[in-house]
Amino acid sequence: TADDSAGSRKIELFHLCENICPRHDEVMKIFCRTDQRCICYLCLMDEHKDHVTVSAAAERAEKQKGLGRNRQKFLQRIQEREKDVKMLHRRGEAINLPADKAFREC
Repeated sequence: TADDSAGSRKIELFHLCENICPRHDEVMKIFCRTDQRCICYLCLMDEHKDHVTVSAAAERAEKQKGLGRNRQKFLQRIQEREKDVKMLHRRGEAINLPADKAFREC
């Protein structure tokens, strides 16, 4: 899905943050939220000076929180679906019991 690909792109960007800037040979420790990529401090002062930026560590922490919230939502959905399945199974049994009893009495 689109969300999955966006999430995987962001994870890939975090791995890139550990690399060296190809333009300036500096460690990329800054995340440009405007361009959704990691940059070095020299890029920040030049082509990204008017962009929204944070430290790569801060962006990583925020994304991890978001992933944790999404995980909780998915786990809750799974539990709700499991409840629904159990309820449907019980209803099916409740319908079948009178039918089985009537069949045995014939």
